[in-house]
Amino acid sequence: MPNSLRNGLSKSAMQALVINACIDRLEDFRKYTDELDSKFHSDKQALINSYDLPRENFGRDEYEYQEIMEFLSDDVSQIENVFVGTFRRSTVVSLYSFLEKQMVMLCKRLKKKDNLPISLADLQKSGVEGSRIYLSKIAGLDFQSNGMNGYWVDLMKFNKVRNQIVHEEGYVKRSEPPGELTSLEVIIRDTSGLSYGWNNQITVERAFIDSTIDTIEKFLTNLYKQAL
Repeated sequence: MPNSLRNGLSKSAMQALVINACIDRLEDFRKYTDELDSKFHSDKQALINSYDLPRENFGRDEYEYQEIMEFLSDDVSQIENVFVGTFRRSTVVSLYSFLEKQMVMLCKRLKKKDNLPISLADLQKSGVEGSRIYLSKIAGLDFQSNGMNGYWVDLMKFNKVRNQIVHEEGYVKRSEPPGELTSLEVIIRDTSGLSYGWNNQITVERAFIDSTIDTIEKFLTNLYKQAL
């Protein structure tokens, strides 16, 4: 944003501008998810409808008929488990990148605006967790009240899921009973929209994507209102 425009805006106008830009970007995630979900659903429904064709359309040989049914079933499974799964896991990674970028930019903005003595780069930690330290300890933003503590707890759970997807493609080495569950296993067990798929790969449902977008929106909106 040009300095002339920035200097000409009131505090409330600047705040509204930044918050609306953030919300617009998150709304893009929602629309993108809606569009691809609709496409995947249509593709799957077209395959399912093909099951309703009379047996004679596939020939009268029972073995041939069963082979075709198995082939169609594999295609439906590919849509559900490969295409949708890959899309949703990539959305998790993209959402986390968006959150990290917004927090880092806010650190830089406050460093300049308030002439703070150190920068984010001076800290040992970076990314989302380093930004939280900077914004709370250096910039003095409140991460405890107005729901912020709860948002942060949810975002740290989101962080663990994202890391497992990035570093292990979402595959989880599950604990053998009666062993104690890892923190990631507890998150998957207790979080709506998370489960295990084939070979214990994390399955991400639409509910998890939606709730994560909502949490990021509330969290960043609160930070912007405090900072700007």
